[in-house]
Formats: sequence, C-alpha cells, structure tokens
Amino acid sequence: LEEDAADNDQELENEEEEEEGVEEEIELSALSTQALEQKLLSLRDQSNKHSQVLTQKLATSQSGQNLLHIGSSLSTLPPDLHALLTQLHPVLSAAESTEKQHLSNLQKLVTSGNEIRLEQRRVNHASQCANIYEDLIFAERRVKRDANLRKRNVLEGYSNDKENDILEELDHVASLERTACTALSLLHDLHTSSEQVSVLTSKLSGADASSLPSIHTPLDSDTERAQFVMKLAPRIRELESDTVLSLVIRFETILKKVQREQLVNIIYNETESGKTKNDHQQEEIMMIGHCLGGLALLGKGKEAESIFARVAIMPLIRSKVSMGRLDEGGGRGECAGLFSLLDDMSNTISTTFGEILRLSESMFDIDNSMEIDLVTAGVWVPIATALMADFGINMAIFSPGIASILQGNYIAMDTFLSEIASRLLKGGNNDIQLSKHPSIITEKIRDAQKRIYSHPKTTEFYKKWNLPIYYQLRFGDSCSRLNTAINKTRQEGWITEILRTDEDVDKLHSDTGLA
Repeated sequence: LEEDAADNDQELENEEEEEEGVEEEIELSALSTQALEQKLLSLRDQSNKHSQVLTQKLATSQSGQNLLHIGSSLSTLPPDLHALLTQLHPVLSAAESTEKQHLSNLQKLVTSGNEIRLEQRRVNHASQCANIYEDLIFAERRVKRDANLRKRNVLEGYSNDKENDILEELDHVASLERTACTALSLLHDLHTSSEQVSVLTSKLSGADASSLPSIHTPLDSDTERAQFVMKLAPRIRELESDTVLSLVIRFETILKKVQREQLVNIIYNETESGKTKNDHQQEEIMMIGHCLGGLALLGKGKEAESIFARVAIMPLIRSKVSMGRLDEGGGRGECAGLFSLLDDMSNTISTTFGEILRLSESMFDIDNSMEIDLVTAGVWVPIATALMADFGINMAIFSPGIASILQGNYIAMDTFLSEIASRLLKGGNNDIQLSKHPSIITEKIRDAQKRIYSHPKTTEFYKKWNLPIYYQLRFGDSCSRLNTAINKTRQEGWITEILRTDEDVDKLHSDTGLA
C-alpha cells in the first residue's frame, strides 16, 4: 500500500511539473537572453540532481547490482545513462561472443567424452555378452553329457572300479547343480533385459535444453545388450527345462538305488549279523543334496516333493497298508494292528530315508521358509492321502461304528501325527559327516511339526473323524449304564461299605483316587 501511495504521489508530481513546464514555456518566450542562460544553468543543476537520485536507486535495485562490476564504487558510474549504455555495449558484446565460443568448445568436448563413454559401455556390454554366451554353452554341454549318459544306461551300472565311478558320478551331479545356478542367472538376465526393452519402448528420453552440457550427465539407455540376451531366450528356456529333467531323473535314480541298497542291507543283516554296510552312502546323500539344491534354485521344490512321495514313500505304503495288516492281532474291523502298522512305517521310512530327510531339513529350513519340505509333503501327505483315499480303510479307521474302536484309532493316529517329525528326524549315522548336514536340533523338529499341523491335508485329516457319532455312541452307552444302575438300585437297594477307620479311607483313596 505504501508503494502504491508513493506511485500516486509521483504521478501527481509529474502532472504538476508538466503544468509548470507549460507555464514556464509561456514565460520563457517573454524573457531576455541573459535570463534564458540563467534558466539553462538552473535546469542543468536540477538534471544533475535527478541523475544522481536515479543512479542511487539503480544501485540499490536488484538489476542495478549487476552493474557494480563496472567500477569499484558508485562514484565511477557515469551520471548519464545513455553514456553508460554506450560504454557497456562493447563489453557485453565481447562477453557474449566469448560465452558462445566457450559453449561451443564445451559441447565439442562433452560430445567427444560421451562418444568415449559409449564405446567403453559397448566394450563392457560385449564382455558381459561373451561371458553370458560362454556360460550358456558350458551349461548346454553339461546337460547334453547327462543325456548321453542316460542313453548309455550308465546310471544303473558301474565298471570294475566302483570307487572311481561313484566319485565321477558325484562330480557330474555337482556340475548339474552348477548348471541350475547358471540357468537361474541366465533367466534373471533375460527377465531384466525384457523389462529394459519394454521400458525403453514406452518412454522417450531427452536431455534438458536449459541445462549446460556435462560429462557427468548419464548416458541414454542402450538396448544392445538386452537385445542380444533376448535372442538367446529360446536356448535359455530349453536349458532350464533340460536341467530340470536331468535333476529329476537323477534324483529318482538315486532314490531307487537307496531303496535297493537298503533292502540288500536288511538281507545281509539277517544273514551276516549286521556286518554289511553301504560304503557309498555318503556320496549318495551328497548327490541327493546336489539334486535338491538344483531343483530349489530353479523353483521346482514341489516337483522334488512329488518325486520323493511317488518314488520313495508310495511304494512303501502300498507294500504295508492293507485291511489284513490293519486287523492283525484282532477281529475283522477292530483295527488292532493300526498302532503296529504306523510304527512299522515310521521306522522303515526313518531307516531308509532318514538321512535324506535330515539333509533336506538342514538345507532348506531358513528364516521360516521351506523351499523343499520332504517331511510334510513327501511323507505325511502321501500317508494321509493313502489312508483317506481307500474306501475300506477309510471306513475302518474313521467310521468304525464302535466307540471303543474309534477311540483307539483316534489315539493311534493322533499319537503318530504328533510324533512323526521326531521319529523321522532324530537319530542318524554318526559316521557320515556332510557340510550341508548339521545335527538336527529340537527347534528344527518343532518347526517341522508345526508345518505338518498347519498343512491343509492335516485339516482335512481331522475333519474325517466322525466325532459327533462317537459322542452319540458314548452318550448312549453312559445313559444305558446309568439306567441299569438306577434300576438295580431301585429293585435291590444300594449296598455300600461304611468307612469306619483311617485305613478304610486310605484304601479307598488308593483304589479309586478319591480323597
């Protein structure tokens, strides 16, 4: 408001000065030469005063500060602004010309520097592409070698030098795990390259026109490396599938070999008092660890669990679970052999595949995430599925129609389920020392048991129990016994002993538990 008021006052002063100037022009026409000379001197003095005021205002303004470099003080500024502009024009022209020349030189320098940076980036990308292609070729050779070994049936037989054969096979399986790691790295590069190309095709990049050229400005994104990797996409995908196939077949073969050797050990234990022992057990466990590690790297943990359940556990279940085995030691439909059946299955699985289960639990139980869970998905799920899928076994275990049998079945299955992780993971061969196989501690067993209880198959298993019918049977039995007691008391009376001494009280407490 003060500035607006000052502007208004200035306009009024200017109007008054204009009116006074008109009046003075009228008066000047009537003055003499001497009077005019004095008037001229007066006007010059006023002009100098106004020029000084204007210069001071110019010096105190933002734009006037830019002119201070012309002189060391305000006294060097010429009073005449026209003269000032005349003196500044050559200086500004020279500065502008110099600036344009320096900008042109800077642009040439930055352009040359960017060309060098582009070539350096191309060299780095070329080196990376060469490494990627070399890794792909070596991985394809390993997978091709494994396919040739399968065609020649080397997996099932050994030469006369069995020790060298098992070591060569162990080295080959370890190379398959490295191949899986290479395939994972190539898949990551392929995914990154695909995203990079997609972003560049949907986004246009450009430099800021208002900014000066700089050697530190990031270079525009380049898709040359990404396009090279994307051309290898079919071979990378084929390498992934071939690697998974090789690991799966190798895993199945070793599991079958472990089963055969365990059967041979059982026979020798019976005939030679347990003297025979598998000398290559350590190498086989290490090979299974490499197979599981490779499958986990490629995200095929579910396939590993399915293979273990199908190849190792389901044949054992089919050989042991039957209605005859379920009723062993009792009448038909009484499920008297359920306890011994479950105990036999858990002992056999622990003896045959306990080392594999402990190895898997040690390898993949990291930060409460389980990439491959053989205990839950490989053992418990197929057992529960087999017991619930067969109609006769299902009815005999879950719906027997007799309360005492249902109670016994429930106790047997619940005890087996609560102890399955401990039975499978405890123990082991102390002679086998593996870097990937630390001792199974109580905490890991507890975590494995939690995973079993939280699995959907366990929820389905508990829903199979027809507990409402069990409650009705027990309730009816209790009511029948109570009615019998009431009728007997009504007809015959109630005869009971009277506690007369402390000895009678102690006897009652020891017999019945009542105080």
